Amino acid sequence: MERDVERRFERVEALIENGFQKSELRFQKAEARMDRIEARSEKLETRFEKRMKGFERLVVIGMKEIAQLRRSQRDTDEKINALIDSHQRTEQKMRDLAAAQSLTDQAMRDLAAAQARTEASLQRFIDSLKSTNGH
Repeated sequence: MERDVERRFERVEALIENGFQKSELRFQKAEARMDRIEARSEKLETRFEKRMKGFERLVVIGMKEIAQLRRSQRDTDEKINALIDSHQRTEQKMRDLAAAQSLTDQAMRDLAAAQARTEASLQRFIDSLKSTNGH
C-alpha cells in the first residue's frame, strides 16, 4: 500500500508541477503582453504629448491672430468714422456752396436787370442828346 500511496503522491506532485509550469508559462506570457502594452502606451502617451504641444502652439498663434484682428478692426473702425465725419463735413460745405450759388445766381439776375435798365436809360439819354442838337 505504501507503494500505491507513493505513486499517487508522485502523480499528484507531477500534476502540481505540471500545473505550476503551465501557470508560470501563462504568467510569463501575460508579463510579455503587459510589457508590450506598456511600450505601446508610452508611445501613445509620447504622441499625445507631442500633439498637445502642437495644439498649445496653435492656440497661442490663434490668440495672437485674434488680438491682431481686433487691433486691425479698431483701426479700420477709426478710419471709417473719420471718413464718415469728412463726408458729412463735405456734404455740409456742398449745401453751403449750393446756397451761395443760389445767392450768386440771384445777384447775377439782379445785375443783368440793372444793366438792362442802365442800357435803356443810357440809350434814352443818347437819344435825348441827339434830338437837342438839331439833328
